[in-house]
Amino acid sequence: MLIRVASNISKFPSHITQILTSTVIECYRSGLRGSAFSYAAMLMRPEYRSQIDAKWKKKIEQIVRKPDKTEEEEPSDAALLHRDGKAHAQGGLVRVSAL
Repeated sequence: MLIRVASNISKFPSHITQILTSTVIECYRSGLRGSAFSYAAMLMRPEYRSQIDAKWKKKIEQIVRKPDKTEEEEPSDAALLHRDGKAHAQGGLVRVSAL
């Protein structure tokens, strides 16, 4: 959900830094290193860098300096397949069935 909000960050101009910081931290924790890197790089722009919470600044700088080469596959809305009235996610992570 945070990735969706962060991709439309221009709609939340007063909370850009907080949203991007949360997105970077949660993407990194969940193994989405590529997304964490791209949003961390956005946070390191001069207009946002001074507004980053001191608690997270070093971690975000580390993510930008040393991007992780390994990344789990990022889920997308397109990954959801609908067959026979049932929704199944690729990789077996989410399974929702119609009653």
